[in-house]
Amino acid sequence: MIFGKIYDKIGFNEIDEELFRHLVISRLAFPLSKLKTIEYLYRYQGISVNKDTVYRFLDKLNNQLKEKVEQITFNHTKQILGGNISVVFYD
Repeated sequence: MIFGKIYDKIGFNEIDEELFRHLVISRLAFPLSKLKTIEYLYRYQGISVNKDTVYRFLDKLNNQLKEKVEQITFNHTKQILGGNISVVFYD
């Protein structure tokens, strides 16, 4: 899948969390709400994820993995822009 290759090229594969990969790729393919993403994963990818598991993971992402995700994103953006970044906004 092309989104999987992009995910790896950016460097997100450094994050050893399968759920992170599923959520990122799903949201790229179909930018839906969290609940609709869970439905998409089950219906089209055959991946069953519990809503509570997603919310617990998002807490973990915010508390433990946020800086790593930001650093990977920053490094990739810097590489694409030839090393020149003056401002980066995260949502």
